[in-house]
Amino acid sequence: IASFLNALSVGVMEKCEFVSCEPLKELQKLQRTIFKQATQLDLMICDLKDLDFKGHESAFVVSNELFDAFACEIIKDDQMLFITHDHQGVWGGIDEPTKELLKNLNLKQGCAPLFLEAFIKDLLEKLNEASSWVFLSFDYGDEVERKDMHLRAFKNHQALDFKDILNHLASLYQQSDLTYDVNFSLVRFLFEKHHAKFSFFKTQANALLDMGLMGLLEVFSKSVSYERYLKEAAKIKPLISPGGLGERFKALEFVKKNKI
Repeated sequence: IASFLNALSVGVMEKCEFVSCEPLKELQKLQRTIFKQATQLDLMICDLKDLDFKGHESAFVVSNELFDAFACEIIKDDQMLFITHDHQGVWGGIDEPTKELLKNLNLKQGCAPLFLEAFIKDLLEKLNEASSWVFLSFDYGDEVERKDMHLRAFKNHQALDFKDILNHLASLYQQSDLTYDVNFSLVRFLFEKHHAKFSFFKTQANALLDMGLMGLLEVFSKSVSYERYLKEAAKIKPLISPGGLGERFKALEFVKKNKI
């Protein structure tokens, strides 16, 4: 985004502040370095609780694979999965506070990100300090919760399904990445519950094309070298390809609700 603005806009970059809410120190350093190399500008790193949009005309938030990063509980047949100290999976009863949370989220089975609502509530409280805002997110998932147990683990570039995870808990503990398909209807429910206005939900390919990506690329090609253009075009192709990320990834957007 910053690279395109830098190449195509006049006077816009000077009016923008770029902020990352990346929590991991090593990634913060990497992001700062890459951003500096691409734009010659400094990237601010800020915790969500320290964001301050008071007096700002507008805010644009973009995230990629954010919602599947939230810890989730595994729910099935009115039971929740617990992991014992010796790395065994055990199904047990759900306590009343968790039952209430699940009821509020309208979730009966699958992957239940119990802390998602608190994050969305805190984020919107910050964003609403700005006169206007847009929140755009790209993630892997679908409009409704899947019926199967779709929690997955990745270790050494190998994907393991839910059954594999239960069978190898000891070797996977703190040695693998967990992910699951995002339930976008739940995300939408929580944003609208806290008074955000729904804008659209569509495939990543359709979203990028509808937002004029190809037109931007054409303009971009006229302002940079042919080698630079080919490099950026190669990055874009998998993002919009029907058989790849373009269809499997979805885009979800919300905007600030105008006061009546």
